[in-house]
Amino acid sequence: MESEKQVDDCCNAWQADHLNISHINQYEAPSSDDDGDDNHQDHDQFFIKFEVEFLYPPALPLEDDSLEDYVLVLECNLKSSTSFHHFWLPCKRFNPENSLSWDDISTILTRIRVPLHKQPFMLHRISSCANEIANADNNRGKKILPMMVSVSVLVDYCYYYQEDESTIVMRNNADINKLMMALPASEGSIEGLKREIILENQENGGAEVKECMICMEKIEVGAQVIGMPCTHFYHQNCILNWLKISNFCPLCHFQLSETD
Repeated sequence: MESEKQVDDCCNAWQADHLNISHINQYEAPSSDDDGDDNHQDHDQFFIKFEVEFLYPPALPLEDDSLEDYVLVLECNLKSSTSFHHFWLPCKRFNPENSLSWDDISTILTRIRVPLHKQPFMLHRISSCANEIANADNNRGKKILPMMVSVSVLVDYCYYYQEDESTIVMRNNADINKLMMALPASEGSIEGLKREIILENQENGGAEVKECMICMEKIEVGAQVIGMPCTHFYHQNCILNWLKISNFCPLCHFQLSETD
């Protein structure tokens, strides 16, 4: 018997030279301003095609107190829906470490209904791919950089439930609604965060720091990290980029102040 495979969110991004954008470019590429300024035309552009799949769990009773232990496994009757979207975004070649801003990416993910609390690792993955594409030697002279992003989102049972076979209803929960709002952390709360350089076998808050859950990469000895008040640590650049978008901890949703 084949072992069950646990379902999780997924995001992959790559350069997509196979995309035929000639017909799209003619009608949808950014045009010059009305005053005759051709700034849009002078800037290189990312053309990004998104394939977004939402996976819906089986119906679960709202009054079930055992939902915390619920683990969704891949089943042959798991319902899903897939859609395609494309966007134009400026390529900031003058900023090789951030050629595509996290804020721009988050705006797009939110528009295509990817919940904010699921975005941190996606933002890092898409941004990293964009940086590689923009800085590749064979892309130096290209004005349009085509990119493909594939996203798969598991619709959390705690955010949605299935009322019948055709309707997905958001649960009425004020705390969950907060998570859907993009409110950046205040400068004061960010400045007050704990900054450290990881030493060998270092522990913080009683737990060994092993992995940054934004970039999904190991936190090496000597790495600069920032700790949230909830004791979750992240690479410094990863968490600073995220806090410009949301004031919630990506892991436990601890909330920093949104105003000074």
